[in-house]
Amino acid sequence: HAIEKATQFIVNHPDESWKTFVSYAPDTLNNELNKRAWNDTLTRFALRPSAVDLERYNRFSEFMYQHKIIKTQPKAQDFVPVL
Repeated sequence: HAIEKATQFIVNHPDESWKTFVSYAPDTLNNELNKRAWNDTLTRFALRPSAVDLERYNRFSEFMYQHKIIKTQPKAQDFVPVL
């Protein structure tokens, strides 16, 4: 739940959260590359990071099994953590 709240805060308050982020190590974090990466990343955050699509994980395990990346095909509910 804390990760979800933090993510929503970052997305809803990008300038304030950027300032908080760089305050941890301004000499190394506060630069143009990190600022650009921060802004580019904002739209990539999952607003509900703890939401899990078990069927999507099942399709991925099926893909890995069919391409012989894994030897057995597990079901998502057996390896996806429930938060």
